[in-house]
Amino acid sequence: MSQEYTVDSPNVTFLDPKVIVFHNVIQDCDGLIDYYEENASWRGWYGFGRQVEARGPSVQGRETFPTWEEWKSDVIDRYDNPITEEEIPYRTNVASAFYWATKFYVEQTNLVLPNWYTQTWCLARYIPDENLINNEDLTMNFHTDYQVNDSESPGEKFGMTAVFYPNDDYEGGEIAFKVAKDGKVVKEFEYKPKAGDVIIFPANFPYYHAVRRVWGAPKYIIRLYWSYKFEGTEAWFELQKKYGEEKFRELEAERVRDGSLMYTVPYLYPKFTLSEYYEHLENGTLQEAKEKTYG
Repeated sequence: MSQEYTVDSPNVTFLDPKVIVFHNVIQDCDGLIDYYEENASWRGWYGFGRQVEARGPSVQGRETFPTWEEWKSDVIDRYDNPITEEEIPYRTNVASAFYWATKFYVEQTNLVLPNWYTQTWCLARYIPDENLINNEDLTMNFHTDYQVNDSESPGEKFGMTAVFYPNDDYEGGEIAFKVAKDGKVVKEFEYKPKAGDVIIFPANFPYYHAVRRVWGAPKYIIRLYWSYKFEGTEAWFELQKKYGEEKFRELEAERVRDGSLMYTVPYLYPKFTLSEYYEHLENGTLQEAKEKTYG
């Protein structure tokens, strides 16, 4: 399934030079939702709602953005453990749409990653009509998918986010963006997704995104990313050597889980660098430092 896009395509909308919407990419929105509601195993989704188990194969590293032939071989032709044969067209549709939309996005934005990975995708649904994060306006705070409080560790890091929207029969649920510069918000905009859309945007600074409260009916999304393998910083490995692998793994898990180490306004970002955190931890001043930076 080939879908080459151009800047003049009626199915392409630029919300920003680096935030692009592609319309009508999901061929059977209702059928996709119904299929997974009836056949998939659902689990918790970080308090926001529910999600199905990850579906579809992943790309475990290429030096450059793949050609269609490589993508087809890596993903389209690999039907690893489908729930039933009826699932295959839905997986093929999502995988094909993701490839052609992100190919256009990479070409338009000149995005360069050191290497190219994708994770498996899943369908998620937001819980409607509930205040999930103690915020009257948002169901998900402004953040980056790139985990900024875990930026120095080795491993996969998100470089580009693609969110598919198979339904729009709910109230609210807009995706909102803040663009930052020198610690200040310099641009804000939002978009109400239409059924069949996919929106693609940077997974990292300076683009922060949030989701408005959802009312009346569940909001479904499919999340996919291009990510890259990061080797880790010298400071991270020095700390690992200092504390030992097992102890440092425990300390890092505790640090990354601690929401009080993040500012929430005007968007989520860390209060301390990795080195600053461990300096406070060793000096016994961490709690005092967190209280001084409340917010």
